[in-house]
This record gives sequence, structure tokens and C-alpha cells, in this order.
Amino acid sequence: MNIHRRVSVIAGTVALATGLSVALAPGASALTQSRYSYPKGGYGVAEISQTRYFYACDEGPADGYRVIAHLWPDGYAYRWVQDAGGSNNGCGTGLQLTLPIGTDYTIRVCLRDGAGGIDEYCSADERGTIFT
Repeated sequence: MNIHRRVSVIAGTVALATGLSVALAPGASALTQSRYSYPKGGYGVAEISQTRYFYACDEGPADGYRVIAHLWPDGYAYRWVQDAGGSNNGCGTGLQLTLPIGTDYTIRVCLRDGAGGIDEYCSADERGTIFT
């Protein structure tokens, strides 16, 4: 095998291995995620993605609760999103964030019984920073 062929085979193998490791990396889309499980088996997820979208997701078996995600960015106004569309139906509509890079924030996810209900089951607060 000549030197040019060997270099291109090695480069192709490295590119393939790198591409597979990026494609298979778990949780690569989330900067920060908060999760809470309800005893009935359903759970909520709050997530800020690398594309600066804030989501609430209702997951697991149907439990009759909606998911509310809370965001407190340091020095900026409180924001929230919800997923009231039912479990295993994807996430609610994301909120695009316009926070500057370097902004620290706190997120929390809660389960709520109905539109007028109160937050009943909540995760611990999770801290994060906007990097992209």
C-alpha cells in the first residue's frame, strides 16, 4: 500500500469513528435538564437545548398531570413553559431564549393538576449557564 493510500484510509477511519462517536453521544442536545418522577409512573422533563430553546416535556405513562418548567435567569425576567398535550406526545412548544452567553440560570420542573392547579411535585433546582 503506498503512503498516499495509507494516509487516506487512516483519515477516513478517523473521520468515521469521530462521526459515530458524535452521533451516538447520549444527551448531546441538552445544556441543562431537570426531571421529576410521579409515583403513578409519569414524569416531567425541563430542558434548555444547545440552540437556546426552553422545553417542558410530559413523559411516561398517562397520569393526568401537565408539566410546568420554570426558568430563573440571573438578572433577567422569570420564564415558564408547559406541556399540557399528554404524556408520550412529544414536548410542549419551546420558548426561544435570547439570553446572552454567560448567563447563569436555575430551572425546575413540576407536575400540575389542571390549568388552574398548583405545582404539586417538583424537582430539585438545577443550575446551568448559557454557553452557545
